[in-house]
Amino acid sequence: MINVLKITNDVEHFKSLDSPNNSIVTLAGTGPNGGCQIPLLHILSYDYLRQVKTLNVISASAFSFFIFLANYHKKLNIAGFLDHEDHTRQTHGFPFVKLLANLIRGNPKKNLYDNQLISKAIDNLFLSSFSSLQLKDIDLPVNFPLFCLRKQDFVSINAKTYPNMTIREVSHACVSIPWIHGSFEIADLVLIDPIFSKKFSHLRRSMLSNKANHLYANHKKNGRAGYVSFIQNEDIGKPDTYLALDFIKFYFGIKNKRIVNTHASILKNGFLNNDFLVSHN
Repeated sequence: MINVLKITNDVEHFKSLDSPNNSIVTLAGTGPNGGCQIPLLHILSYDYLRQVKTLNVISASAFSFFIFLANYHKKLNIAGFLDHEDHTRQTHGFPFVKLLANLIRGNPKKNLYDNQLISKAIDNLFLSSFSSLQLKDIDLPVNFPLFCLRKQDFVSINAKTYPNMTIREVSHACVSIPWIHGSFEIADLVLIDPIFSKKFSHLRRSMLSNKANHLYANHKKNGRAGYVSFIQNEDIGKPDTYLALDFIKFYFGIKNKRIVNTHASILKNGFLNNDFLVSHN
């Protein structure tokens, strides 16, 4: 459940602490419920985000961010957003069966799906004119921290470092969990979702040590600590349990009503332009 009133109050308090150009916003992952940070982004507002020092987008938060951005530019497929859970479940089938097959073959670390399968979710959500946009076309100071298997280190993907990377390519990289969709290769990089690298705790500590007003949207923590305002994505107890259940439902091809309800609630509360309905690409 997304507590809109609490997020609104927390965001307003965060904004009151310093000017946007001295502030950082980090979307630190969502798990399978990739759209759950859309209300937070809506409450922060596009104009505010344009002014911040940095907007870090990690892991599946890329889906919340790109849905928010596509909606702003009227290039979001609302129908695809509503049936996102069904579409994802149907395109992936029963991952657990594939996992068992890999175990029987003695190859438990083999990814279950080809990385290109991620494009089906992208095409279901966005117009092709949006997913083909390059990072240099985005007028927000967004940065995507990713982990490169080849370099064995983190890389910052943004308009300065990789200006020609497309939204499609960045989306692939951000949600490339090694044992599900493998890695995403581009130029000299072999990229994965940074949360699933063994070094992610180092990245998180480095980001949180920045002495700037910092909003850190995450799946489990609330409150203020030092310079950081932690805001929980959803108002739920035992968030780790819910996160585990989300992955279990994914593996067994079980309909995840929590994700369905999240998307319906986002539309009901007016966080997306539900009057702008476009067909699938």
